[in-house]
Amino acid sequence: MLNRLADTGDGLTASLATTPEREFLEQAIAGRLEFPAKAAISGRSCYGDTIWDFGDSANLRLAVTTGSKIIVPWEKWQTRFGLSDEIIIDLKRFAFLRLNCSVALLYTSAEPSIKTLVSEIRILVGLIGDICTSLTTAQICLIRTLADVRLSDLTLAFSNWRGADNSDERRVLRYLAAPVIGQSFAGGPVQWTVADIDTLRSIIHEKKRYERLPEGVFKL
Repeated sequence: MLNRLADTGDGLTASLATTPEREFLEQAIAGRLEFPAKAAISGRSCYGDTIWDFGDSANLRLAVTTGSKIIVPWEKWQTRFGLSDEIIIDLKRFAFLRLNCSVALLYTSAEPSIKTLVSEIRILVGLIGDICTSLTTAQICLIRTLADVRLSDLTLAFSNWRGADNSDERRVLRYLAAPVIGQSFAGGPVQWTVADIDTLRSIIHEKKRYERLPEGVFKL
């Protein structure tokens, strides 16, 4: 997937385009990877664009896929969910790493499909947006970066989604918690760990189990 980093003629992405895969991964692991605005994300979009369009008429699967499933409208989602510039910056960095070197950095079995990547970003902007809404007072949000989100914030957000398994959300939150990902965030690593997210599931299920008890069950 590293061949997505094509030369756009300004020298910035040229250095990435000619960087051997090993050096690229070493930079990512060390948290020294740069994210040039003109680095090619797809045949239609660059990293710094407000919309990442993965459409490709030459790819039959993508050609027949609904546009919303292969487009990340960063600016639109930022406005809709009330996200700060800092959060968008780090979500873009996560998406870039997930797209290009997920197997090497996150030990996934394969690089994500375009639809999977877009779905994961949509999940994150929605989840973080809900948390931002709940922690906004007098039009001032307490969440400015991903590092401001606490485990208790995630617990509360998940608890409000009754009946949901949240497996997709938990998977993406595990990715964000990976140290190799967090060190690339401009706002710093997130406050939760992979183990926290695994524990979160049991906490939420236990909470919901007790919430299902009929009213008056403890009355003697």
